Amino acid sequence: MNGRQTRHSSMFLLELMIAILFFCLAATVCIRLIVKSHIISQKTQNLNMALNQVTTAAEIFKSETDVEEYFKNEFPQCKENKDGFAVYYNEKWEACKKKDARFQLSIEITQKAKKAEGYFSMKDIETNQEIYDISLDKFIWEE
Repeated sequence: MNGRQTRHSSMFLLELMIAILFFCLAATVCIRLIVKSHIISQKTQNLNMALNQVTTAAEIFKSETDVEEYFKNEFPQCKENKDGFAVYYNEKWEACKKKDARFQLSIEITQKAKKAEGYFSMKDIETNQEIYDISLDKFIWEE
């Protein structure tokens, strides 16, 4: 009788170990899916914010407003560089100084005769990858 009870308890232990193994595998798959979805969500949020900021800069360029003057007034921490100027944003997409920045909006404007060309791009500083960019031409009407 004692031998029969030992077989039942060892079978129960084996079933319990298989159930725990199955649970661990299922938990691993679920955790990987959750992490992957979080990464995709973060990338989508960054792309959306980059699109909004770049599009805003492009719309200001298309209007009659002086882009450099507008951005220097709105973002006093923006920095001029050899090609144009840059506005920096932190993790929460708030304008900040270069040392605290995670994202960089670059604005390059060149003028030729009656045509102005603008190139606007948002870059992730950590990965050094461009998130979104757009280039526009604006013809200057003179009377």
